[in-house]
Amino acid sequence: MANHMEKDVLVAIQHHVDAVLARLVDTGDRPFSLHYTLSRADLRIYSQKVIWEDIRRLMQKLKSSQNYQWIESKHNPEVLNTVYISQMFLACRFRSSWYLLDYEQVMMVADTIASRTFTVLYHSMLSDHTPGKLDTDLLMKVYTVYDNLLIESGNNSYQQIKYWEPICLSILLHKHDGLSNDNDFYNYIKQDLQTNKFESASFLLNLLIKEPLTANQLSELHGMYRHWGHPTVDEVKGCEKVRKFATSRPVPDYSVLYKIRGLMKRPVSPFCLLHPDQSLITAFYTR
Repeated sequence: MANHMEKDVLVAIQHHVDAVLARLVDTGDRPFSLHYTLSRADLRIYSQKVIWEDIRRLMQKLKSSQNYQWIESKHNPEVLNTVYISQMFLACRFRSSWYLLDYEQVMMVADTIASRTFTVLYHSMLSDHTPGKLDTDLLMKVYTVYDNLLIESGNNSYQQIKYWEPICLSILLHKHDGLSNDNDFYNYIKQDLQTNKFESASFLLNLLIKEPLTANQLSELHGMYRHWGHPTVDEVKGCEKVRKFATSRPVPDYSVLYKIRGLMKRPVSPFCLLHPDQSLITAFYTR
């Protein structure tokens, strides 16, 4: 019965994809393949997106009702053994531990899953000649590295995840910057990861530097920086930090200001001596 339902869903989604692709304007250089066939792996990925959307909708429905009870989810994400939902919280069992997520965290997870789903399906459907098309195996490998880190280290994982953008940018400059021959930024990021013993981030840096990635592909990877959500913030400490900066009066470093003024005077003074005409000076510095 389950296999029969799975087949029906696969056929329905395939018909929808075919209908959308058929509506694309025939330009002779389509970005998408019009003969793409969904695989079972695609269906599996898409099903996780749908399940998390259903969980979020159920929480929204409970928030607008007077039902304060916990409800057990009938369809759980494949990695969660048990899921209970209330108006404001989700309790789930992962492996042998229980975790509690509030509504905002559930929205974050649902949005993250949706972003990943659309990214993987998008690159699967792109024609091979499309600039920026990425191998979905590479995408899944990248996701897995930081996912495993999140499972192991939790909120502390974002100390390494925050390096994702610098990693992509450093490789982009290292391989494709025609205006600079030095590799200072790439070497700095590499050394910084090694110094801090950030093994997962170092692995991704070494993985991507070995791949024959174009500038377009690295830009696509750079845009995935939110595909691992964001850290849970200590709201009290966050407010205390904001208050500290908001109520403190910044004191300028006058020695630095004097140096800046001196640097400004160096080119200006000789020019004024050579060209005492005020109109000429005005024209020079306002053009």
